[in-house]
Amino acid sequence: MGPRRTNCGGGWAAAEHPDGNIRWRVVQELGVYMDRPPAVVDLCTARCDDPHPDARTIALYSLATHGADSPALRSVFAAHLTDPHAPARLEAAAGLALRDDPRGDAVLARFTEDAGPASQTGMRLDEIRRRRDHRCLNRP
Repeated sequence: MGPRRTNCGGGWAAAEHPDGNIRWRVVQELGVYMDRPPAVVDLCTARCDDPHPDARTIALYSLATHGADSPALRSVFAAHLTDPHAPARLEAAAGLALRDDPRGDAVLARFTEDAGPASQTGMRLDEIRRRRDHRCLNRP
């Protein structure tokens, strides 16, 4: 097996595919590479407004979990706090919480009230809490 490719070349075209499931898959695969080409962040940011709810959710998740911090990115998260798709709202709130922005706290609190600890939502909330705690412990 050869070295892993980090240049996505012409693969960006699939991010505009008419099938939302394909757009979801592209963002899912690229989301962990936020520290590579700036085009990955741009692509994920654009997919936050995708009409396919799962593509929006994975874009928000990728940016929340792996993305850097910027006022523009926080604005994207804030705009999705009222997304009609609940998992997208959760990831928007996570993105703000993981950047110590309190605007998502009320949304996270509502999810916490409704989620069982073993549910997918409950596990994501636990991950968000652990990441926040870890960030607090590593501050100077």
